[in-house]
Amino acid sequence: MELPVKFKEQMKELLQDEYEDYLQSFDHERYYGLRINSLKISVEEFLKISPFKLKPIPWTNDGFYYSSEDKPSKHPYYYAGLYYLQEPSAMLPAQVLPVDENDIVLDTCAAPGGKSTKLATKLNHTGLLISNDISSSRCQGLIKNIELFGCDNAWVTSEDLTNMEEHYPETFDKILVDAPCSGEGMFRKEPDLIKSWIEKDDTFYPPIQKNILNATVSMLKPGGSIVYSTCTFSIHENEEVIQELLKMANQIKEAKDAGNSLGLTDEEMAFYDALTKPQAIKDFYHNNELVSLTKELTETLRNSRTVDWQKKQSARARMRMIVKKLLKKYKYPPEGMEDALQTVMVQCELWTDNTPFE
Repeated sequence: MELPVKFKEQMKELLQDEYEDYLQSFDHERYYGLRINSLKISVEEFLKISPFKLKPIPWTNDGFYYSSEDKPSKHPYYYAGLYYLQEPSAMLPAQVLPVDENDIVLDTCAAPGGKSTKLATKLNHTGLLISNDISSSRCQGLIKNIELFGCDNAWVTSEDLTNMEEHYPETFDKILVDAPCSGEGMFRKEPDLIKSWIEKDDTFYPPIQKNILNATVSMLKPGGSIVYSTCTFSIHENEEVIQELLKMANQIKEAKDAGNSLGLTDEEMAFYDALTKPQAIKDFYHNNELVSLTKELTETLRNSRTVDWQKKQSARARMRMIVKKLLKKYKYPPEGMEDALQTVMVQCELWTDNTPFE
């Protein structure tokens, strides 16, 4: 198998002394796994009737290695939904997401259903599972597997997550993001992915992954849990994506801390909370116009003693326009709009610790 030169260089830097072991792994026999459907049969009962030679997968409580000589996809038990065939490593993300019974759970990139069916077993016929995949064609396989497993508390959707977040703010107790990626961990199983990597490498997916994860955050209840996973090695698609999310979380915390220090009334604080929710921070962070206007306003305020009156009023007028759009987006009461706008301007003046606008 001929791996891309750039990929090999990146892996050598990442793995250091273990790089040669990685290359040798391509000559090893692959592993095969199945996961028992505890919605229909217990692990103990299945092991009593299993016709296969099974060995426990250490990071799961219901997954087993089987021999390449076995043909579990052709056995009646497979068509009865007693187990799901899945890569052993792919069993980990849903296993570690701490789902409790009665939770409301979202699987963001769910097709073909391996992880959703595991989440359903953890819910054990309680709560609600939303299994979403943006590809409607892939959802056909997802629906088939959800039905075959007997998941009676699952709802399959095919929606862009950036649209979902507008309708489900702070809704889910637990969320799984098994994001689309460059598939570096699948090169041995699917060599065609090498060609795709050569065309796109590991810089194509991070913007997509960040958008997915950012949309997911605003749908998570306070105190909830998210598991983010990929089947790739690249730090651009893993660590750096998480770092971006943490950066946004720090911005949210700083904004809320600043709001708490202003001594606002309850009504003003409710408005301020709306603007410091994850979606509002993302609107700011990804809106170049808003960022530019905010910087201009800040500089105008800081230099308010020397800057001419016309420039100050121009910056203030444009900032009011942006804030008004945000107020409408977060459905702030129209009768309180003017007071809220004034509150924002006063806050800006306080933050700059300078002479306020006349």
